[in-house]
Amino acid sequence: MPLAGRQNGNRVCSSSTQAGHTVVTVSCHPICMHFWMTSRRREDGDLPKQGTAGPAISFLVAPTCGKRDTKSKGDRAELEVMLAMTKAGYIVSKPFGENSRYDLIADEGVRLARVQVKTGRLKRGAIVVNCCSSHGHRAVVASRPYFGEIEYLAVFCPATAKVYLLPESELVKTNAHLRVDPPGNGQVKTVRWAHDFALP
Repeated sequence: MPLAGRQNGNRVCSSSTQAGHTVVTVSCHPICMHFWMTSRRREDGDLPKQGTAGPAISFLVAPTCGKRDTKSKGDRAELEVMLAMTKAGYIVSKPFGENSRYDLIADEGVRLARVQVKTGRLKRGAIVVNCCSSHGHRAVVASRPYFGEIEYLAVFCPATAKVYLLPESELVKTNAHLRVDPPGNGQVKTVRWAHDFALP
């Protein structure tokens, strides 16, 4: 029987029956998941008696989006940052809505610090960090740095599986680089070392 509406808070896109199983495609952004719901037939005699646990349900979760999903990457970065900052002793809160210039609020005990979260890319021995927001219309792209609007830029790098916390004083207008490996030219005087900003 086709299903519609909402199941467990998620919007049901479609359903079908395959080999006795009900296949429900659920829109659960950023991925769609297939819930294989299997219930035993009463005549088989293996259903629990009334008042006990209900029929068995099995789940198969599979992503259906092949293209890069920047929203899911951002969500993961926020979760990694919140976990790392909590372990480091911060009390972390999430502001309501998505219109602010910061993603998180970190309670340091003496002040509340605004934290913008970014995903870092490891490239040629350095983590590239975007220190500005970008928006564009057609061929015109405008960037806006975070100077004076945040206290920290928190960076999660999937390649190193670590979180780095940069104070506002370390921000630049466009991209900053956190060096993981020594530079090939041997110049280390002005290098920002990633380990100096890594959270434990």
